Amino acid sequence: MRFLHKGRIGVGGVSRRSFLTLLISSGIAKNSFGFSLSSIMGKGYKKISDAKCQTSGRVTGRSFLVSAPDGGYALTVSTLVDVELTKINAQGNPEWRSVWRKQGEEHAARGLVALRDGGYILVGATSSYEQSIDTWGKSVGLKQNGGARYPLVLRFDGVGKPLPYSIQSEVSDVNGAAIKHVIELSDGLVFLGVKNIDPINKLGTDHGKLKIPVPWIFKVSSNGSLLWEHCLSADEGHLVKDMETVSGSISKPTLDADGNIIFTSQVDIPRVSGSGKYNPFGDGDNPRLLLCKLDGNGRELGRYRNFNCANGIPIFKDSVIHIIAHTAVRGKPGVEHIVLGKEWQVLKSASFTDEDVVPYAVASAPSGAGFHVLGLRISKGAQGAAATLAYLDDHGFKYEKSFGDGLWPGDMASGRDRSSIAITHSSGDEKFGITFHRFDFSD
Repeated sequence: MRFLHKGRIGVGGVSRRSFLTLLISSGIAKNSFGFSLSSIMGKGYKKISDAKCQTSGRVTGRSFLVSAPDGGYALTVSTLVDVELTKINAQGNPEWRSVWRKQGEEHAARGLVALRDGGYILVGATSSYEQSIDTWGKSVGLKQNGGARYPLVLRFDGVGKPLPYSIQSEVSDVNGAAIKHVIELSDGLVFLGVKNIDPINKLGTDHGKLKIPVPWIFKVSSNGSLLWEHCLSADEGHLVKDMETVSGSISKPTLDADGNIIFTSQVDIPRVSGSGKYNPFGDGDNPRLLLCKLDGNGRELGRYRNFNCANGIPIFKDSVIHIIAHTAVRGKPGVEHIVLGKEWQVLKSASFTDEDVVPYAVASAPSGAGFHVLGLRISKGAQGAAATLAYLDDHGFKYEKSFGDGLWPGDMASGRDRSSIAITHSSGDEKFGITFHRFDFSD
């Protein structure tokens, strides 16, 4: 029996607090009343606000989110040939939107950083295009002009006004390159992306014009001058070991206590056909995780490889490196949590093979030992994949929130108070707009 008496809810004459104590002492997590203990005690994710951030055109890529110095957030996304930057205030409401375009070019946003001076730097790739005309002179859309692709770097002030900004031509004019991440340091900016290189042929076969995309990192000073550049390619053959090649993927970086830059890529297993032809891009079916560390001068300090996972995101917490990744064990997809010590020795490795989630973003949860994971849950049934947010601890996922089939994850950022978390995902119509959510969290 349930009754209300002086503002308290009781069960059979027992106060709510005593009833919860009874549940805890008896070890009951779920009961015949159909609720979970964590929901009663207010644990997990509690929505603070949400908003639909409108766009000027069809969204064509993933959204990227950062915390702003004023307690709000900023996100960027690509819309057909444009890139857009939207500011969200501390209450979770869209404040302003800046659209950047250049005639004859198609732009793709890949990353964003909020600067200490209150401005923003947006990075990605830009390609030239032209109208595709059919036999009767009718425009049938856009096509890339010659396949040229160059790095995109844009700077905005605190209210979304584009500012003049350029980086040295040795890195800005590289054809076939794209920038995916940027971080601000005390003495400059570090950019992480991919660029195409010529492979060294160890099999003696002819590659022709084939290029291999590899991770690419460089640092510029405050005025855009190039300080150093590094391509992630082992030895002069651009091979990691034997015939394994570094792929063109690169994760969001993290900094350790010494200021070293840590990120992941992948190693692909090449395929040699019966005719002896070599495919340097691998079979695409069995990637390996590759963790790398550079010092502040661009020198490579070490690598760690794991043969059971890929799509890894590193995060430095409590003096160790954590990697949250998607397991690549055939037939047993899931999530892998790897912990590495200062000398990169494996301190812990846990696999959760019942959680088929591909991580898109990871954030530290200061109230506990776990992590917030925004990812794409792959459904085992007839339903499609869906964006999902969950808390990962030593026992696996909990407090999971799914945002609906067919909605793709964007990015995640911690609030200024560190107890809240904000995420973005694609909108329901899958054409215009990005959905923004902000949650309080308690474990």
